[in-house]
Amino acid sequence: MSKVLDYLSNRRSIKNFNKYFKLNDNDIKKILESIRMAPTSFNLQPFKALYISKEEIKKDFFEYWWKQNSVIECSGIIIWLVYKEEFLKNKYIDNQISKLVDPENTKRIEGMNKGISYIMRDREISYEEWAIRQCYITMGSMLAVAEELGIDTCPIEGYKTSATNEILQKYNLIDLNTETVALACVVGKKDGEQNEHFSKIKKRLQYEELFKII
Repeated sequence: MSKVLDYLSNRRSIKNFNKYFKLNDNDIKKILESIRMAPTSFNLQPFKALYISKEEIKKDFFEYWWKQNSVIECSGIIIWLVYKEEFLKNKYIDNQISKLVDPENTKRIEGMNKGISYIMRDREISYEEWAIRQCYITMGSMLAVAEELGIDTCPIEGYKTSATNEILQKYNLIDLNTETVALACVVGKKDGEQNEHFSKIKKRLQYEELFKII
């Protein structure tokens, strides 16, 4: 078995964290770098990520994050912010393509724009939804790297988006004209005792149920 597969097999979504444990700067950088180096559609990376360890902000989140203890016990919270629809369509994508492609290569630029537009039409999704999907891809890489470093994690979707946006705006961490919260993950070290939402046995579909090889 590969080391990465070992890490994925062993990792768990932790519900209670050791509130005294703090990630060191080197591990934080490695975890964030795994997000930066992860693949995204057309390499456009239509998001930003925050690492929040400030206790005051975590306490503000608590009420609007289903009062999950992990929010205030964890060492830090990684929050992905995606760009909003009009900003993506009218500015960000064009700006990023100009950084990735020689401006004289008009054929390549036209092809990328057509490809991106096709994805939205074919999947019947917005640009913002497409951007959120890229965040999930990068989280997959981040979870594996965190496990390799011995850092526990738990992805979180259970929060009130509007309230979280407002809290981030309060601390000048988001531009609500162009950005919104997409996804979060708490990181730290697990506490010895886990609550009733923690599954003691890792359960997955059987190989034969999940895959068909043709």
